[in-house]
Amino acid sequence: MCVIWLQKPKILNYFFFLGCLSIKFFVCLLLFKNRLATSDDLLLTIQEKIKWADDMSELDKKHQKEVEERVEEVKKSLSLKVKIHFCH
Repeated sequence: MCVIWLQKPKILNYFFFLGCLSIKFFVCLLLFKNRLATSDDLLLTIQEKIKWADDMSELDKKHQKEVEERVEEVKKSLSLKVKIHFCH
């Protein structure tokens, strides 16, 4: 009686090994892509926050200038009223 020893050819082992590497590589690529997308989203959020802060700063400066101009107008008006009052 002849017993045939069934053994996987080495080439199949290599294909299995390469298949596992390909799957691992693909998973790593997906994870890396997700991290890049998350990083891009985070960068975009930070840029939006910086733009918002810049816009608020500009509005604050504009408001401050308007208030200072109004204060000067009131000072001039009061000064004129005081002069008129003491002249009469």
